[in-house]
Amino acid sequence: MKRGMPTRLIGASMGLAAFALAVFAGLAADNPADQILIRALISMLGCQAVGLAIGAVAERAIDDRAAAMRAENPIGGPAPEGGGDDEYEGPVLVV
Repeated sequence: MKRGMPTRLIGASMGLAAFALAVFAGLAADNPADQILIRALISMLGCQAVGLAIGAVAERAIDDRAAAMRAENPIGGPAPEGGGDDEYEGPVLVV
């Protein structure tokens, strides 16, 4: 996945969810249409900004953890110690 894509996805999802929630709440409260749309747009922009911040933090945490994991377990590096069982094929389903 491209860098920045999860951040934008989380931001957009939160913005659209806030817009839908604001529209439904405005309709349930029997508010005028212009007031509903203005409040829904403001909610969408605010929640998108919060979602972008949350997405950036989450993406940074995932990238840092992935880099640490790659450093600990390089491809083609030595096999881990501990006597692994090469013949283990996982659980067996008995019918």
